[in-house]
Amino acid sequence: KNSKTPPPSSRHAIIMRLLSTKSIIYASAIISATLTTTIAQDPLTNEQLTGYGLTLAEVDIFVSSESSNDFAGLPSSGETDQLWSDATAFEHGLSNRDTTDVPYKSFTYYPYLVCNSSPGKSRNERRDEIEATFRNTPGVNASHFYPSDSPYANNDNVTCGIMRARGGTMDKVYASNPNATDWLQVQPGLPSMKMVEGMVDAIQRAMDGEITVGVVSISEEESPNG
Repeated sequence: KNSKTPPPSSRHAIIMRLLSTKSIIYASAIISATLTTTIAQDPLTNEQLTGYGLTLAEVDIFVSSESSNDFAGLPSSGETDQLWSDATAFEHGLSNRDTTDVPYKSFTYYPYLVCNSSPGKSRNERRDEIEATFRNTPGVNASHFYPSDSPYANNDNVTCGIMRARGGTMDKVYASNPNATDWLQVQPGLPSMKMVEGMVDAIQRAMDGEITVGVVSISEEESPNG
């Protein structure tokens, strides 16, 4: 009697080949997924993030602050630019170090000046593009960033606004959206960026006794008692 059932030894060989094939496919899928995840989540260095920020000259255009005075006095503009880059990288390092998702603790948020230079777009379109990019970034949700309601600066070429974001957020955004580097600039808020231009000089004058009023003013008009 003829039978199509292979003998036990043949069946064993066939099963082993099938299992081996499935194992290879499964292993390949795991390796592929692991590589994809690693590539997508490979953290950027602080220096790379700094390269996507604003120069000191650009900050001076958008923000009236003490930045230029703080970074002035070096022998060359190249050294000034390098000091600015080093300070920016340091701030990125501070924010990326604090990546724990702890709700209701404001110290886990960091201030940024976020700019969109997409050509041919309105203020609202640029703002919406920024928010959509952040919302669609894996690992970033609505509680991780808070953009300001109104732009800090806006013209035909660029729209900038203040944003508070959790540590590590900017790293995830750039790592998951490589094309964003063409239009998205993120500058962490350095200490001197948070002081209005003329503040340090006014404080120094008060300390020197040139201003005797109780409130230090940076306006052009001085108090009659000053």
